[in-house]
Amino acid sequence: MLNRNPKSKRNERILIKVLVPGNVAGSIIGKGGEAIKQIKKTTNSVIRVSSRDEIFPFTDERIVLIISPAEKIMESISFVHSKIRNAKSEQIDRPVNQYARCAQCKREI
Repeated sequence: MLNRNPKSKRNERILIKVLVPGNVAGSIIGKGGEAIKQIKKTTNSVIRVSSRDEIFPFTDERIVLIISPAEKIMESISFVHSKIRNAKSEQIDRPVNQYARCAQCKREI
């Protein structure tokens, strides 16, 4: 049954699942969870990032669940996208250490 009540559009929530590289999922959460708390507050959204051991099958990607009011969904998606883009650019800009040290054995590898 189709609900044609115009008020129902205002209460509509949209659910989206996004796959994100496992190594950038932390940037969506932010230090101490501050980044994700802020976007949840400003968009009235639910945003959940799967744990490290809950990855999409046959990938290293984690699942981000976004449940947002229809009028705020693009803002929520843009937040996640910008965090991924910024994290990726930081990784590209980071110099590679040719002489990395093995943390456990304290010798060059």
